[in-house]
Amino acid sequence: MKHASYTIFFLLLTVMLGWAMQSAYADEAPSASDDNDFSSLRALDYRNPKSYRIAALRITGVKYLDTKVMQNVSGLSVGQTVVIPSEEFNKIVDKFWNQGLFSDVKLIAEKFDGSEVYLRIHLTERPRLSEFEMTGINKTAKKDLRGRLNVQPNSQVSQNTLNTISSTIKKYY
Repeated sequence: MKHASYTIFFLLLTVMLGWAMQSAYADEAPSASDDNDFSSLRALDYRNPKSYRIAALRITGVKYLDTKVMQNVSGLSVGQTVVIPSEEFNKIVDKFWNQGLFSDVKLIAEKFDGSEVYLRIHLTERPRLSEFEMTGINKTAKKDLRGRLNVQPNSQVSQNTLNTISSTIKKYY
């Protein structure tokens, strides 16, 4: 009987987490205003890097994070001179990856105008857990398990989060 309860509980939890992640991804579906069409961008000649002054810098794709903070993380600013292409841009992308907050990072030169470049950093945040509910167990078990899982609504969900939840539930039962 205990095994059957565990199975039902685990299945419900998995379905609810999957639904929450799907909802988070649905919220980030591309729209016409996201400027996700990269077909008009030109190829860069890596053999001949050139210096450009940043004429504009946009941060797109973030929903829960402050764009000004993300601009500071990049280390880029309007008026700064950069060499394109260069290793500097790989380091900027790495800065965002190292934050652990994003599932995708793109650094895009949207437009070249003489010696000026218009840059955009497109960030896709990891999905967030919209709600967390346990069914099929009593209130005491819910309280105990919730404390062990340490999962909060609106927290980011990664594969590691799902693995930890699964492992904790298996150990609990």
